[in-house]
Amino acid sequence: MRRTRKQMVFYLALWIIVISNIQSIPNIQTTILVSETAITSPTKIEDLNVVSDGASVFQDDFDASLGYNDSLWDLESYGNGSVSWVEGEYFNMTVERHSFRTLSSKDVFSVGHEATIRMSMQEAEAIVCVGFTNTTASTGWNYLFYNASLYFEEAQNTMLLARKIGFPSVRTAKILSGFNRVELHTYRLVWNSTAVIAYVDGTRLGAIGGEMPSGPLHFKIAITEYRNQTTEGWLCIDSVEIKEHTSMIGENPPFITLNSPGNGTLNLPGEMIEVIPVGSDEHLFWSWDGSANETGIAPYDITLPETEGLHTLDIYCKDGYGYDNWNYERYVFTTMVTPPMQETAWCTSTPTIDGFIEPGEWPTLAERVIEFVREDGTRLLVTIYLGSDDSFVYVGFDSPIPLGHDSRASLILNGHSNGSYQGRNVTPIITAYYTKGSPLCWDGYDELKYMWEEEGSVHELKLEPIPSGFHSVSTKQGLNVHYEFRFPLEELDAMPGSTIGLALMLFPTGMGVHNLFYPIAHPWDNALKLANLRIAQPPNILLIQGSIVIGAIGLIAIAAYLGWTKLPRGTQVLEIESESIQRVRSIVESYDKINLDRLSQMANLSNTEVKDIVSYLIDRKEVDARFVGEEVVRGK
Repeated sequence: MRRTRKQMVFYLALWIIVISNIQSIPNIQTTILVSETAITSPTKIEDLNVVSDGASVFQDDFDASLGYNDSLWDLESYGNGSVSWVEGEYFNMTVERHSFRTLSSKDVFSVGHEATIRMSMQEAEAIVCVGFTNTTASTGWNYLFYNASLYFEEAQNTMLLARKIGFPSVRTAKILSGFNRVELHTYRLVWNSTAVIAYVDGTRLGAIGGEMPSGPLHFKIAITEYRNQTTEGWLCIDSVEIKEHTSMIGENPPFITLNSPGNGTLNLPGEMIEVIPVGSDEHLFWSWDGSANETGIAPYDITLPETEGLHTLDIYCKDGYGYDNWNYERYVFTTMVTPPMQETAWCTSTPTIDGFIEPGEWPTLAERVIEFVREDGTRLLVTIYLGSDDSFVYVGFDSPIPLGHDSRASLILNGHSNGSYQGRNVTPIITAYYTKGSPLCWDGYDELKYMWEEEGSVHELKLEPIPSGFHSVSTKQGLNVHYEFRFPLEELDAMPGSTIGLALMLFPTGMGVHNLFYPIAHPWDNALKLANLRIAQPPNILLIQGSIVIGAIGLIAIAAYLGWTKLPRGTQVLEIESESIQRVRSIVESYDKINLDRLSQMANLSNTEVKDIVSYLIDRKEVDARFVGEEVVRGK
């Protein structure tokens, strides 16, 4: 269609208006919750202070005749391994089993400094630590970064920014990700009175806010083994420079750090949210779930809402340097008001506690996949097994956590399930905290403790001797580790039909930030963090005792509750199925597959009752069926 000149002028003007409006839209970014595996690369933040204008107070390019400048450093070397150059350019330290290497600065430094380190590493099963610490002492087979330390820590293919402060020391750590530690990188550690900040190649990857050590501290580089592991790690250093750091303006403030709890984690109502605005004017603005903003200065009274479910926290702050810069972060937490419920499966035959979880050994309903969570909110699906009979509760882990010196599984079972720990060192012990190490774990981790609360504090004490009936075993199965536990119900003051408290934990070797919990982190702090575990009752079976007498048969029907009833001599025991079992069997055998909700409606039973009965029939091989998700499917 031919356009007139007026039409063409109109469309040209309209096009210019549209383009100008598009260009005027501000670039707004928000922080969203994503899984660690979804992160492909860190966000690039312009590092305006990589070449700091602060005075240089310490520098070594590692080109001296010894490889390092012995007027600047003290070298400590123990055990096998070497200290040498690599192609005459870099200083290299290696460790093997039962060895360590450390370089500690002769000079000490106070708050208001930054360190820039060019290095690469292959920690294998070693630990690498680089940063400021208040001692140069070392012992036997371990590096020591004491109770006033700010440092990078690398182990188990994980890099951390860590802070230790106080006595006894409190350790805070942040995972740094998105780069290959084997390659040479420039690491920068900024030590401010209110924050420690970590950069890699000019990208800010993490910060910890709050109180910091004031110094004086040594600068230390250390590589050592995992106590009893086979180690062949190395650390390659190109240069170290320490400068004065007098201003935070170059760090592009303000920025917000979440110290605890982790983003995306499950927590109790009223949990304190520790947020630190770094480089701000100390005023913080926050709102829950889109409500009106609240504001305050430190200490900030930010607590998790009391209502059950998911909650979103929006936080804003302004810089404290007069540049009118604002920053914004969004975090997500879930409030647990009602503890999650798990239920054991009734064991018609006893699982063998030998560390081998064999097919068919556990009841069908005993197996389930649950979500364990790390302190930082990262989740891992783990297969567990929960079973019981009239005497014991049985727990199994098919753990994806590999073998190691510290690798182990733990449980807390609280018999009273009333939100408090009331354990004791006599039968029944009520509250058990039971740990079993992996096959390569230090034997000292294998222990049974009891827990009790007193004046607001939770106490733990090793229980010796271990009461009869407790047992645990671990074995390596492929890439996984199997753990099996057995607990006497009487020691928990429990029986079939009781509800007890449950917490499950998996501890990898070496890095505490990788510890996994169900349902909430650090359940040893508070019994309200436990899930509920209902101890299954036996299926609805009727027993008939028949005393055979000439001319008459006496029948007495009783419901089985706590296992088999002890019968007098001369009686016969017949298992008579209840009407409920007969009805469920008939329905299952009439369908190729049927949804559990539909089966529950047709049998006029609850979902739990239907699951128990179908599991019972499958275990006794009285129906040829299996569970597939929420369906019962006949045939193999």
